[in-house]
Amino acid sequence: MTAKTTVVPSPKSFVLTWDHVVFLVILGLSIITRLWGLGDRALHHDETLHADYSYSLFAGLGFVHDPLLHGPFLYVMGAVGYFFFGDNDATARISPALFSIALGLTPYLLRREIGRTGAIVASIVMLASPVFLYIGRFFRHDIYTVLFEVLVVIAIIRYARSREPQWLIVGAVALSLMLTTLETTYLFIAIFLPVIVAVFFWQVWRPGFIAVAAIGLTIVSCVFVLPGKAQPAINPTEDITISREIGTYVCPSSPLTDYVDNPIQSKQPGPIFGLGPLETVDNMYALCVRNQSDNDWSAYFFKLWQFFRHPAILAGLLFTIGGGVGLWYMVWKRVKNGTTLWQRALDNPNPIITIFASLASSDNRVLKALGLAVIPYVLFFSAFFYNPVGIVSGVSGSLLYWLAQHNVKRGGQPNHYYGVMLAVYEPLVVIAGLASAILMIIQVVRVVRAGRMPSAVLATGMLFAWWSLGSFAIFSWAGEKMPWLTIHPLTPLTFLAAWGVGQLIDMWIANHRQQSQGKIGLVTVLGMSAILGFVATILMMNAIRPDSTYAWLTPWIPVGYIVLVAVIALAHIPSHGKLWSIGMLVFALSGTLALYELRSAWRLSYISGDTPKEMMIYTQTTPDALRVIRDLTNASMSRSGDMSMPIWHDNETVWDWYMRHFANKTEQPPGAPAMPGEDIMAIVVLDENLKSIDDNTLPGFLIQKYPLRWWFPEDQMYRLPAKWYSDPIEENASLLTKALRQPFDSATAVATWRYYLYRDTGFPLGSSDFYVAIRPEIAPYMSLGLGAR
Repeated sequence: MTAKTTVVPSPKSFVLTWDHVVFLVILGLSIITRLWGLGDRALHHDETLHADYSYSLFAGLGFVHDPLLHGPFLYVMGAVGYFFFGDNDATARISPALFSIALGLTPYLLRREIGRTGAIVASIVMLASPVFLYIGRFFRHDIYTVLFEVLVVIAIIRYARSREPQWLIVGAVALSLMLTTLETTYLFIAIFLPVIVAVFFWQVWRPGFIAVAAIGLTIVSCVFVLPGKAQPAINPTEDITISREIGTYVCPSSPLTDYVDNPIQSKQPGPIFGLGPLETVDNMYALCVRNQSDNDWSAYFFKLWQFFRHPAILAGLLFTIGGGVGLWYMVWKRVKNGTTLWQRALDNPNPIITIFASLASSDNRVLKALGLAVIPYVLFFSAFFYNPVGIVSGVSGSLLYWLAQHNVKRGGQPNHYYGVMLAVYEPLVVIAGLASAILMIIQVVRVVRAGRMPSAVLATGMLFAWWSLGSFAIFSWAGEKMPWLTIHPLTPLTFLAAWGVGQLIDMWIANHRQQSQGKIGLVTVLGMSAILGFVATILMMNAIRPDSTYAWLTPWIPVGYIVLVAVIALAHIPSHGKLWSIGMLVFALSGTLALYELRSAWRLSYISGDTPKEMMIYTQTTPDALRVIRDLTNASMSRSGDMSMPIWHDNETVWDWYMRHFANKTEQPPGAPAMPGEDIMAIVVLDENLKSIDDNTLPGFLIQKYPLRWWFPEDQMYRLPAKWYSDPIEENASLLTKALRQPFDSATAVATWRYYLYRDTGFPLGSSDFYVAIRPEIAPYMSLGLGAR
């Protein structure tokens, strides 16, 4: 008798495919582009704050959550970087660089939903895009937050397809880490949560869809519409902007028995109910609620009560809670036949219902994911239990402080700000994103007409389209707009563009393979387009020279280039067909824009990264500041062999980071410095603290002035007057005003293209300056040619 043999199937072996090779190449290029030259430029003002707080944590001085400087995740990552690699400008940026590398690989996880080609397109954009590259080498919170945003979206998409509980965990933990990083998390939640809830009720009980919309509108109205407007302060300052009944706001502290309430004076009562202003209109309140002593729980909860006691906020909370309970009751109450609306939906399931049903599975997957998500939130915000109040202030303090900053509108950027930023740095992504949105709408119309459910691929495109629209709208609405926030609306637009472009490329390739003379046509179109592009570039460079006699050609050169490329490509329609010819036209023009973006990325990150001729830089610590610090370091090391040379500096926060290793540094109070002792070898002081004195104030010192920070001339470039579309164009109007009103004017076209090609604004950079005063004996160690003032 022969024993029966059981054949055990071998596990599926890994097969290296061409797309794996492409992603490995992208990984290698990402490592090079993110890590090369990280310390070549001085840290931006905000970067110095982040670097210094990270250093305090690294040095064992602890950390207390402060909403002004956002969440604690960045500081922990900075401290980890210092622990492994030492503390300097390059290592401060190494953690965002590593997270940027990881971000560029995330499209790999969506190859089924956006296609292999689409995933590669998305990764290439994240590799070489000017915004992704610059922000990926910038020690701010945004690159971490964007990675977590993408992971949450990927988790939603992958869980919807597979129902695998690990994706719930990935999404929940990523959302928790997002909360510990940046307050834009609340904007992200505002984009996605209403849609998820609305989709549920659309499938289960459609009247609930209207109720969800009503709850959302009520929340917005209670916070931004119903409260009144505050009376402005009589003598306003940067912090004191509104008037109260009794002087200015006093920050409460324990014990609270003697605290006297001080209502805000109303300039205009709110509509309908005549309510007063919210506490968050007062920046003094925002500064109070953002700072909290350890474990003073009673004072902190009293601060929160000062905001939440407002009738509009109470009404909003009650309406939200009551509405939520009512919706829950309607969905799960039993009707006449003994079933619930939810049970009815389960009896006739569709893919969306099965997704929601899986959340209630017996393995408690949702509770496990939430439990794991609580861990990083508690650890980071409590500074690993060093600051327990941070567990509460992590949400409440952040939300209230930045709600107040919405009214402050730091930076004062216009609502069209991100449109300008994307037009300058990411025109190809914008055009591809709009084209993909059109493709998505066409596919949705076809599905609706056929009465079918959208496929997973189409549903993914719809999600990206909503994310793109929501991000652009909500960030444009938010009071504070800054260049580094551009990456937030750019990220979903990149995924949307990749989703559509991947499909179009695959369609074109399939058509190209059927062409008998496809290779010849490809070489012809691309070759002639490249020659035309080279000629057009040379003509443009000559036309926009200051002394050019061909300036009148400037607005017509791009038009002529597009027309000629179109003629060359579309001339192949008889032999190659419409799809192939139009695809070649798009490819040729896209290649031109891609070269522009590559050049922009290179110049922004490696050439002019410390010179704010770039809109993306906005304001930047100058090379002179970094050079002075290096020279003072050289002087100290050369004279004494260590960092013991005595130095005075003022209260400028940049010095906290750059002078951290000087053992005998002393911070002087604001105002002109006192007479230093003989041992003080150098004084570094802001212009505002020294400009009113003469040369006799610091006898025995050589004094020189340098720019500390310089900034982009935004008023002259992209701001628009109230009636820019109808008022006469003034001579000092911004370049954007002129470009919108008279795009074919030669002078306007020259100025526009000089900025696009050379980042020449035509205006001087603004600056905040500082003085360096040194003893003559250390002058030989200074490389800047310091001389007497």
